[in-house]
Amino acid sequence: MKYLFLALALSAMAARSQLCEFECPSGTKMLQDYEYVSNGCGSETMGIRVDPEFAFEPCCDLHDACYEICGMARETCEDEFSSCMKKVCDGLTNEDDRARCSNQQKLFVFGTTAFGCVSFLSAQKESCTCAEPSACSLEAQVAPPAFMEGAAAAAAGEAACDPAKQLMRGALEKMYGKLSMADKAGNATFIESTLDKHEAKYPELVLSMIKQYPKQLIKMKEWGASDNDADRV
Repeated sequence: MKYLFLALALSAMAARSQLCEFECPSGTKMLQDYEYVSNGCGSETMGIRVDPEFAFEPCCDLHDACYEICGMARETCEDEFSSCMKKVCDGLTNEDDRARCSNQQKLFVFGTTAFGCVSFLSAQKESCTCAEPSACSLEAQVAPPAFMEGAAAAAAGEAACDPAKQLMRGALEKMYGKLSMADKAGNATFIESTLDKHEAKYPELVLSMIKQYPKQLIKMKEWGASDNDADRV
């Protein structure tokens, strides 16, 4: 058995070394609005449904959402998935259960690492919009709210000409609104300062928020459910 897992590990490492990255055509930027959906463990893209023996479903939900964060590195999603399942296994008190859980975790990691590229690229393609950056003059910029001054006002004006930043701002407002944080969702100065601080690593910011508030920020659907069906409880 140990040689089987060694072979799986080597196969997974080889798969990770292959390039699996979504890119927009030259001269365009990746844009994304806020929408993260999970159908649990498995891949609808590949028609594979998995019912884990252990409590891996929250890890699968996080993995699905991670794939849908536009611009996210796939390796980050795989590392988060593995770490999440390891925590589940480490929390088991029975040694035999821990061993079985660890074996299943390795199989899940192998599955997503070796065969997840198609699902990742499909999720990125659906989540990202490739658009040409808007070229607008200062006169064409939308005037910032009257209460904004200095750097925040300047940033808001620039964002009005930048479709990527507009969508990032809108997504943050929606996420904070979903979390019932009206003081942040409606605070333009806070949103602009958050973007200034995290714009270069926006996908990581979104992932950190999803990890902290998965039930509020991920639409959890049953396998094969349509958008009109009720969310999974």
